[in-house]
Amino acid sequence: MVCALWACEDEVISGQATLAVDPPAIGFGKVPSGTNRSVELKLRNGSPSADLDLREIRISEGSAAVFSLGPIPTSVPRSGEVNLVVTYTPDDAEPDGGHVEIRSNALTGLTRVPLSSARTFPRIGVEPSSIELGALEQGGERNVVITVRSLGDATLTLRRASLRTDGYPGEACFEGGGCREGVCGESRSGPICVKPCDGGCPAGFACLADTLGQMGCREDGATTAPTQTRGFQLSPAPAPGLDLLPEASIALPLRYAPGVMDRGPAQLVLESNDPDREVVVVNLTGRPSDLPPVAIANLDGPAPSPIQPGTIIPLSGTGSFDPDGLPITYRWRFALRPEGSRAQFADPTAEHTTFTIDRPGDYLAALTVSDPGGLSSTNDAKVAASAGAGHRVRAELSWDRAEADLDLHLVSPGAPVGSLGDCYQDNPNPSWAQGDPTWTGGAATEAIAVTDPDAGVYTVLVRVAAASPAGPVAATVRLYLEDVLVAENQAVLPVAARDWDVATLSWPSGLYSTLDTIR
Repeated sequence: MVCALWACEDEVISGQATLAVDPPAIGFGKVPSGTNRSVELKLRNGSPSADLDLREIRISEGSAAVFSLGPIPTSVPRSGEVNLVVTYTPDDAEPDGGHVEIRSNALTGLTRVPLSSARTFPRIGVEPSSIELGALEQGGERNVVITVRSLGDATLTLRRASLRTDGYPGEACFEGGGCREGVCGESRSGPICVKPCDGGCPAGFACLADTLGQMGCREDGATTAPTQTRGFQLSPAPAPGLDLLPEASIALPLRYAPGVMDRGPAQLVLESNDPDREVVVVNLTGRPSDLPPVAIANLDGPAPSPIQPGTIIPLSGTGSFDPDGLPITYRWRFALRPEGSRAQFADPTAEHTTFTIDRPGDYLAALTVSDPGGLSSTNDAKVAASAGAGHRVRAELSWDRAEADLDLHLVSPGAPVGSLGDCYQDNPNPSWAQGDPTWTGGAATEAIAVTDPDAGVYTVLVRVAAASPAGPVAATVRLYLEDVLVAENQAVLPVAARDWDVATLSWPSGLYSTLDTIR
């Protein structure tokens, strides 16, 4: 056949199959988990003179788990069309994407149709949001139902349902307070009361360390969630990890049968995979709870003056009371006392008690009162006392080997050892600006006493004038303020030792700092 070039080209083109797809891209939108959605993809052959051979139709690699095809056509007649069903079945709430890939004898060879979906979200609905069961008497029983609904377009997972009360260790609180014992700290399901523990914690909680290593009653994900408290009981409790498809619901039966000691509110805590409401709390109210007692602490009588080592501080809890008129018990403790202080209460469980100042510094006595039901006061009831050093200082040295010769030194501020500013055996009564010291000695003992010394930092040290041929010497230095022993230092001095720097004493604060250096 003889033809012009343009005519041959027209014949080739008119004999070539074409492929058009409708729609050119498929968006499935939000498809609830547990369901699927199908869309028809039209495949058109625009050629009036050639059939369209569909050599391969498949879902792009990596997307076949959620997108599927069927049935798959093999050809499209001239100027005809066929339908291809594309189905999307989500496997989670995350968005998916892929392509329908079509290989044919069309001029394009490979045609790709984009596939996409939108993210879906689980949503939780709970009815009712709170339950008031009234003042049910002991022996009575009421049953109510809490309904949990899956309101979103993804599977709702009810991770855990538990009951908890408020205010005690391991129980709910609000930021900054609300704890009858301990402090309000964070946990996986919200703020709870945390206090030091020794392994004994409520059900569903364990004695665990926080990021700072502090032990406390904290929620332990490995333990069984508590489902019974204060007369409330989930019966039966749903299994952890229960899945609810969209529009599905579950009824949680709640039984209330209070015993003698079951009083006060509780909370139903529902934990789910709802990204906006991971924890839903349903407040439960039953028989009214006891109110905690109120602690009141004061000095028992006029304030002592001056307050210094040896001063007795009288305390009184008179005025503390229980709003319900119940009897109360007392517990005194120190919220603050100077470092090294061993001060103790004469009776830490009495309404009236005392303690004796044994070191200069600040003391803070705190009172907690409790009622027979175990409720303790939540208010701060404290009495502060700030003690000075007094007027008289005495340092004493003793050692265990009489054949050794040790010298006690009290060196005034800035003075060299062995100078006129140093009180010791060879300078037993130096004349300082005020508060002249006096050295005294005996068999294996020495002492230096001074009244109203000048302000500054003094050094207490021991020199070995003669070592014991029998071996090391055990020596003890005691410091007294107002005839009250406030510090004691002990050392074993080797035969080769020449000096023992014991401590420094700051005046007038009375701060005693141990050096304990042997040279």
